[in-house]
Amino acid sequence: HDLALSDRAEILASKIVCYDSTNIAGSPYGPYWRQMRKICTMELLGAEKVRSFGSIMQDEAWHLISSIQALSVAGAPINLTEKLSSYTSSMVFRAAFGKVSRRHKDTFVQVLKQALPVVSTFDVSDLFPSYKILHPFSRVSTKVMKMHQKIDKIFDNIIAERVDNLARTRKGMGESSDEDLSDVLLRVKESGDLQIPITNNNIKAVLIVSTCHEILFALFAFCLQL
Repeated sequence: HDLALSDRAEILASKIVCYDSTNIAGSPYGPYWRQMRKICTMELLGAEKVRSFGSIMQDEAWHLISSIQALSVAGAPINLTEKLSSYTSSMVFRAAFGKVSRRHKDTFVQVLKQALPVVSTFDVSDLFPSYKILHPFSRVSTKVMKMHQKIDKIFDNIIAERVDNLARTRKGMGESSDEDLSDVLLRVKESGDLQIPITNNNIKAVLIVSTCHEILFALFAFCLQL
């Protein structure tokens, strides 16, 4: 009964945040999901691509150790939760977006931390997903929508920067470093080889899942504090 059980449960908060559930983890089983899984397997999670992120991990680990060492020498208190959170978000952001501005990263992380308790809140619309009439009355829906709009603006700015950089790279004027995840998805989108064309919203849905490691880490840190 694989096909009967292959669909994911529809969660209202996830549907809003992940652009109508067009990410890989939450999209309904079908041609789109199979295509995105193939892109993920071949382009994003291949052994060569994962190895290419090794320098990012080493660089961010060195910054983490150096900052802890500096605080230790100065005799200052060290907040490991804050340090590890910064390390995780910096590493994930560099892999997903390259040299993204610190302003974008800090704003995005702040919104994600605010979204964590809201997204994890139980809502009656999740218990009865087929009753669409309940969705407009959802308190979770209103809060998540406001946060989603903030995240969407950040993604729009980042993608615009990456598109501009890709255009300059083709002319020999942009960055010559290896592709990050957003570059890969934009290249695949423009290739014209996809059976089901993808949009910028689909790309943002995939990227938001890759950057939600920050949410998982924040949840883990919260559980430790309990």
